[in-house]
Amino acid sequence: MRACRSVLVRGTPCFFAAENGYTDSLRVLVHAKADIDKATTDNGRTPALIAAWNGHTNTLHVLVKAKADIDKARTSDSTTPAFVAAQNGHADLLQLLVHAKADIDKARTYDGATPVIRAAQKGHTNTVQVLAHAKADIDKATTDYGGTPCFFAAENGYTDSLRVLVHAKADIDKATTDSGATPALMAAMYGHTDSLRVLVHAKADIDKATTDSGATPAFMAAQYGRTDSLRVLVHAKADIDKATTDHGKTPAFTAARKGHTDSLQVLVHAKARIDKATTDDGRTPCFVAAQYGRTDSLRVLVHAKADIDKARTTDGTTPALEAAKNGHTDALQVLVNAKANIDKPATAHGRF
Repeated sequence: MRACRSVLVRGTPCFFAAENGYTDSLRVLVHAKADIDKATTDNGRTPALIAAWNGHTNTLHVLVKAKADIDKARTSDSTTPAFVAAQNGHADLLQLLVHAKADIDKARTYDGATPVIRAAQKGHTNTVQVLAHAKADIDKATTDYGGTPCFFAAENGYTDSLRVLVHAKADIDKATTDSGATPALMAAMYGHTDSLRVLVHAKADIDKATTDSGATPAFMAAQYGRTDSLRVLVHAKADIDKATTDHGKTPAFTAARKGHTDSLQVLVHAKARIDKATTDDGRTPCFVAAQYGRTDSLRVLVHAKADIDKARTTDGTTPALEAAKNGHTDALQVLVNAKANIDKPATAHGRF
């Protein structure tokens, strides 16, 4: 199997010695003036790159000492030894490359990911630390949709890596270029509460909304039922009534629609505007709770004295009528018990 693979890869003796960490064998080849930068014919991997990939620090040291080209990238995607060392969490090996003046900001061609982006994306805090200390560009974003190291650390909940970036003065509010999502929004959306706390403590803009729909961190936390993250945002005085720019949906609206009762309770306790309606059709949190049969959420709203008769503006349909129309008996019972107007008709043909 090894022989077949060797023929397929078409690597040199130096390549295979480096791949397997056979340092003494590599020294013999170096002393004999072997070409230490000759790459494989399949995708252009050099001995230095494969040593970095596999974490063979002593082997790479031999290549560095012999003046190997430590920035020579794989031909398929421009991946460098520094990139793969960061990607695989080889902090000591990466430190060796830094000391040898490797280009630590050279990006992969197909998405523009840099070593520090990849380290943050994988949660390799030690390699993030090495790169930050070496003054890597910690705000350089990917070329596909503009994700920064902070963005990826927050998205994946790698709190320790995020702390390193914050300490290094990274731009914690830099948003993606496709939708304008910030690190705080991603942390809130995925419920990475500890990461969100780090950002809040660092004075991140917790009300910065996406550029596509105007969703805020509070909105995303409410939409996905990330109650603990929502509490962090409420405690930090986030704007809990800021609505989306597409339809005017508030955090309370989306929590009610999705049936995230605990999140809705947090918003109610924080005095959110529970009667604020959407801008497109005038639906309120009560309406959508009735519409989708979110009985527990409806109870929370009724207890908070929400307007249970406020109708949809497009056709005058009330929450009670909507619950009856959709057969949500338990929700209807809640409204009946709360003395909702059960005889109010729609003003136009409703949606069926």
